[in-house]
Amino acid sequence: ERRNCKLKGNYGVAVLLDEYIVNILPEGGRKSKVVFLYEITQENGIEEMKEYNLSSYSTLLKSEVVRADGSILPAEKGDGTLVFSDLKIGDVIYIEYEDFDSNSGRFYKDFNLGCYFNSVYPSVEVIFALIHPTEMQYLTSFKNGNIPSTTKKINTKTCTIWKTNNVPPTPLNEDFSFPYSDLTNSVKVSTIKSWKEI
Repeated sequence: ERRNCKLKGNYGVAVLLDEYIVNILPEGGRKSKVVFLYEITQENGIEEMKEYNLSSYSTLLKSEVVRADGSILPAEKGDGTLVFSDLKIGDVIYIEYEDFDSNSGRFYKDFNLGCYFNSVYPSVEVIFALIHPTEMQYLTSFKNGNIPSTTKKINTKTCTIWKTNNVPPTPLNEDFSFPYSDLTNSVKVSTIKSWKEI
């Protein structure tokens, strides 16, 4: 239902879904899950997406190409690289992975996280979800505009979801242009009230 994206960018790729869910564990540390759905919208997107780099700390859950006819082609897996061969316009690339961070030391129960809501590719839907113990307090700050959020209870935890739709790509990065971080719309969530605490 997300396929055949009408959003256009410079790289022949559209993000149908960018979902980043972080579960803060009561004992400290966090578990996160990331889902990306990319659609090849133009010829240059084939070259753009034929290789995808993944952190060596991530656990890959799914990496495949879903063709327009519904057939599925698994990615070839290299050393921290996913290879998608024989891509065609209209193909959707599905990547899903998770990370586990166990903090230690004085700030083992603290977190300082960020999420970007736009990128060099146009996006149909971008979601950042933070699941945390209900009593946990944290600060939220935005860069280049607010993103609306909704909150709901999940058992003994609270889930806050920031979501935006139909996001245009960031401008092309050229010599003497603003740093990429100045062009992006982002949210930062942190339990550290002041860096003087460190």
